[in-house]
Amino acid sequence: MAVRVEVNEEIYVFANMSALIQRKDTSHVRLPPIEEVLPYWYFPSTVISKADSLVKEAADETVGSFTLYIGFQYSFILFFKSQERLVVNYEFAHNERDHEFRVAYFREDIAVNSHHWHWHVAYPFTWEPSQGGMKDRKGELFYYMHQQVIARYDVERLCNSLSRVRPLSDLREPVKEGYFPNLVSTISGTHYEPRSSNMLLKDIEGNTLERLTLWKNRIFEAVHMKFAINEKGERVPLVEPLGIDILGSMVEPAALSLNRPFYGEYHNFGHRIIARIHDPESRYSESRGVMSSTATAMRDPIFYRWHKEIDNIFNEYKEGLQPYTKSEVEWGDVVVNNVSVRGDVTKNTNLLQTYWQDREVLLSSGVDFGRTNPVFVNMRHLQHEEFQYDIEVDNISGNERKATVRIFLAPVFDEFQDKLSLTEQRRLYCELDKYQTNLKAGKQVITRRSEQSNVTLPTVMGFNQLANSNLPETPEEGFCGCGWPGHLLLPKGRPEGMRFVLVVVLTNWEEDKVENLPDKVCGDAASYCGLRNQKYPDKRPMGFPFDRRFSTGAQLSDFLTSNMAEKEIIIRHSGEIVDVKGIFQPAPIF
Repeated sequence: MAVRVEVNEEIYVFANMSALIQRKDTSHVRLPPIEEVLPYWYFPSTVISKADSLVKEAADETVGSFTLYIGFQYSFILFFKSQERLVVNYEFAHNERDHEFRVAYFREDIAVNSHHWHWHVAYPFTWEPSQGGMKDRKGELFYYMHQQVIARYDVERLCNSLSRVRPLSDLREPVKEGYFPNLVSTISGTHYEPRSSNMLLKDIEGNTLERLTLWKNRIFEAVHMKFAINEKGERVPLVEPLGIDILGSMVEPAALSLNRPFYGEYHNFGHRIIARIHDPESRYSESRGVMSSTATAMRDPIFYRWHKEIDNIFNEYKEGLQPYTKSEVEWGDVVVNNVSVRGDVTKNTNLLQTYWQDREVLLSSGVDFGRTNPVFVNMRHLQHEEFQYDIEVDNISGNERKATVRIFLAPVFDEFQDKLSLTEQRRLYCELDKYQTNLKAGKQVITRRSEQSNVTLPTVMGFNQLANSNLPETPEEGFCGCGWPGHLLLPKGRPEGMRFVLVVVLTNWEEDKVENLPDKVCGDAASYCGLRNQKYPDKRPMGFPFDRRFSTGAQLSDFLTSNMAEKEIIIRHSGEIVDVKGIFQPAPIF
């Protein structure tokens, strides 16, 4: 009998995909999207149950359709022998009783959650060098990937007139945010437990709130003293360039933590205590909440409060570093005179548009409906028009140079419509791209397409596409499943337009490059996911140059050097809907 029949399905999938990703002889295998393997991680049980009912009721030549309101659209398209298609599109449901529904499109986006799951499969906290392979700067990657998630979520909240996330610093105050995931395993029948508003965290078996607080205090002491104590009692300096990597492994913690018994498991056990808030003593043998799994945790508003708390630890470390000097940022050979963006749809300079887009996800690959005809879910997600960067550069060295181009975006105003200080804005800069380019001598315009971003990943091919694809298998394809969703490269913006500042920094590739990298590796989303079993492809700190504090009272104009340029742009949300055929539909009128 097959192993997959005998073991827990989630453990089997994790073990199977981990092996395929980590092993050299299977790294070329294209993996199907996790939402088609275990769809109950992403689709509420009511949706799957209704699909099952419609399949049973439908005749062979019948087409059924269903739409359920849960803060954003879920609609079913059922294909039978006739292969006729009926799509019924409904608008978003409104439930302003819980203002967190305004950003449900971000939290419950399939690609966002699968990215988080895939990152932790590629970088499991249990990994250690004896297992083989390389996880270069793993602790720093843990910090930076999650820091960028929190920055992007905060920006989305500002787009929707919500305040930025408040960290979950006081573990004894009521947890204001409730969450009812309605996710149930279609195989075992177990479900992710809900959490009502204003519940209290309590001690669980194997850990206490007091111990979490102790671990936090010890970590902060190490940050402030600028050294940690390893298991031999020796002082290990927390200084650059290794300090943030050491700290990341301590906070997660990873198997690489230099003193796990002393510094504990602050991040991981925080997740576990939150996931057990409804039954901390296991008195009722209830299942855990979504915070227990990397596949589902990002659906819950409390994930972002907890990770803002975690990010505050890293920020405390970064605040203790000296600001970059002009010589550390400036590249005297290159002058960046201007930067602009131009959208493919609007055709306007420095004005970009976002809208909604429908996408079909195969449900029947992960749910047995008792027939071969496929069942799809039509998901609606945020999307943006593709666009182009135009960067006006003057290479004054007289010789050809190779540059690293770093592109960032941050909002101009806070939730009160006051202009953000540079100190506040620093933690909201979202990396849009990082790549290398050759510069000839003299003036030139270098261009870059948004879909080429080194941060994002295109939509992963589904089971049907993989089965019908004639594309050859390529090395590292499995690892390329790690990456931020391409459709969320830009924040939503606002209907009236929202002001952002776009910053471009060119640095000297000769100072940035990492030696002995192979020519062909998976380059998709390397900024957030690194390269499989290779060195991280940039010597600079992740997030450079916005990873450190600025001088007191500094403005962005004070920080800019000749190799940098900034431009204020507008992002406007049209409210239009692009259906699965690629046809624009007008914005709904509420």
